[in-house]
Amino acid sequence: MAIKTHCLKFDPVDHSSTTGVRIEALLPGEVAGAAVDLIAIRGSDFRQSAAEGQIDVLLILKGRARFRSQAGSGRLGAEMIVRPSYNLGYDLPVEPDSALWLLRVRRLLNEGDLEIVRNDPGRYSELYLKRFSDCPVYTEEIKSAKSINRMILPEGWVPRFCMGSVFTPGPDRVEPHEHPMLDQLFFGLTACRGVCYANGDRAELIENMLLHVPLGSKHSLSAAEGDSLNYLWLDFFFTAEGQKYMDEQHTIVEE
Repeated sequence: MAIKTHCLKFDPVDHSSTTGVRIEALLPGEVAGAAVDLIAIRGSDFRQSAAEGQIDVLLILKGRARFRSQAGSGRLGAEMIVRPSYNLGYDLPVEPDSALWLLRVRRLLNEGDLEIVRNDPGRYSELYLKRFSDCPVYTEEIKSAKSINRMILPEGWVPRFCMGSVFTPGPDRVEPHEHPMLDQLFFGLTACRGVCYANGDRAELIENMLLHVPLGSKHSLSAAEGDSLNYLWLDFFFTAEGQKYMDEQHTIVEE
């Protein structure tokens, strides 16, 4: 299986831009039970109705807006994450002559996931809203000591889904590894420029690129002198049991 990528494009904002909402599916069908969309909101109001059987995670890429729901509200800017409360609608109003771009990662819940949600109503009724830079640092054996890694969405906020970030200046690499218990996407953040290798295939990982690591592959990443790796990893676990990988491989650093 080959590495698959999709490079995002952002239209410029000017006073003649049409207001409204545009939704673009990214790498559709690549990850079972999940969907990733680029949402662009121009001088408009994006509203998501309550929906059982799915949980959204919003990753703010560019622009500013507010997040509003019955569980709480907050200001949004670049490199922030929002996990809305389960089965509550939410609202993203964007002011005139402004725009917001975000990734919506939608996890479709199976019966086992729904049981997890029902057994922890407090956690799933909470609003999770953070800046990436405020998330806890972790270490992992496959990453070097100079790598700064953050747990962006820890285990327990979305069934069978976690997220983290990696930043390291080149020359550096993430050592070859494999994880058959999950499916994985990478997303390049600001000034990211590196290479992903998987089972003999290679692809650049750059800013605003979504990359699907071939399922079950042995893979690694590297950045040359003058470049840097700066990316999000999105892990979609096949089973709740498999999600124990997070605690086994990632050690949170007390700050």
